[in-house]
Amino acid sequence: MNDMEQDKEQLEPLIAIMESILNQVQILTERVDNNEKLLMDDVIGGITRTYQHQEKQYGLNDLSQKYGSKLDPYKDFYSELTGGNDAIADLYEDIQEMKNKVEEWDDTKEGEFVNKALEQLENKLQSLSKFAKKPEVVETEIEVKVEPEKEVSEVDTQMEKIKNMKAKAGNIKF
Repeated sequence: MNDMEQDKEQLEPLIAIMESILNQVQILTERVDNNEKLLMDDVIGGITRTYQHQEKQYGLNDLSQKYGSKLDPYKDFYSELTGGNDAIADLYEDIQEMKNKVEEWDDTKEGEFVNKALEQLENKLQSLSKFAKKPEVVETEIEVKVEPEKEVSEVDTQMEKIKNMKAKAGNIKF
């Protein structure tokens, strides 16, 4: 045997061990990646979604307390106009969008924004009410005829008594 073949025989077990270690490292890397994905998507993502939901609920409650009485007269109209949307929820989304666009957002700007939205809604309602037909009053006469009572025959009376007796008897067969 020459030196090359001898070196090859000695290195083959080392190569097999290194390949095994490399496979184990790849398996561990995949597990770490899966755990990282699980942690980020499910755990942290779940916490983030819960926080965002809570924040939105607080915002909706705050808007409802501040402007609910102003929006109440328009809620049904707005819902019909938008295909079932809630006025407070849509107002909240619009305000959040404005907060992202305007650098220094404050309660004054929020109030102005809400008043402008209410004004637009009122104008829309007025413009649509112009096209609504006013109900026409139609007068009609109703004639009521009272027919004299028919005499109840003795046979009918007897039949009625029999029906009542059967009803009271329940499961008893005649």
